[in-house]
Amino acid sequence: MSAKAALSALLARHGDDLPLDRSLLALAKEEYPALDEDRYRRQLDRWAGLVELRIRAGLPAPFALNRVLFDEIGLRGNTGAYYDPANSLLNVVLDRRLGIPITLAAVYIEVARRVGQVAEGISFPGHFLVRHRFEGRELLVDAFHGGEHLTRADCAARLEAMSEGKASVADWMFAPASGRTLVARVLTNLKVAYAKAGDVVQAIRAIDRLIVVAPERNEERRDRGLLYAELGLANAAVTDLEAYLAAAPEADDGATVRARLPGLMFAASRMN
Repeated sequence: MSAKAALSALLARHGDDLPLDRSLLALAKEEYPALDEDRYRRQLDRWAGLVELRIRAGLPAPFALNRVLFDEIGLRGNTGAYYDPANSLLNVVLDRRLGIPITLAAVYIEVARRVGQVAEGISFPGHFLVRHRFEGRELLVDAFHGGEHLTRADCAARLEAMSEGKASVADWMFAPASGRTLVARVLTNLKVAYAKAGDVVQAIRAIDRLIVVAPERNEERRDRGLLYAELGLANAAVTDLEAYLAAAPEADDGATVRARLPGLMFAASRMN
């Protein structure tokens, strides 16, 4: 089953509540067609087993998770190659113990789920976090920085520093991200990483999967059309750009996109 077909099947079954382990491994099959998904789910099971042992020994769950995932296993943020596309592929993240905030958060969430803990993704501006609900309290966990526990005040200070005082924290920034939202964000990161690396073909493939997961994101058709144009695939470019304009006739960049179409149509006519 292709990555797109696998994602479609998961969406049909689970809707917005996509299971992160299955979904992220399914999307990685585009790059790794022979990927053994069961092997990586078993790896998450083993890590959860280690966490369970620490909990039974009396360590509170949040600290047991940090001890195993970050101290013993050594999960860490890939600060040296943040835009490496592999940081968005769960199988590679599990193999290398390296990732970006969202994929490391997904690992934390999946291991926490396996030991009966309630953890969910938070699309905080600029940095994906985990909210771990434990004994009636909210713990905000930064999986990219070794499972650091944050307060909302900490997050507000980070946001103020990142925005140079131009943004302030708001409640909506702590809204939980659905499984579908998280998977779509991983695919967006993958698209951007491939584009930065100049790998147009893989960027298009990332958009193909992204459109399956988030079909309402019309701008992805525009971006895919422009990438097709880079490859000289005029017919495909015209199809996507016309679809973009039909769905968003008042788009801010509509005039720019329309200006591209005559040349692409001419090129497509010469190909037929």
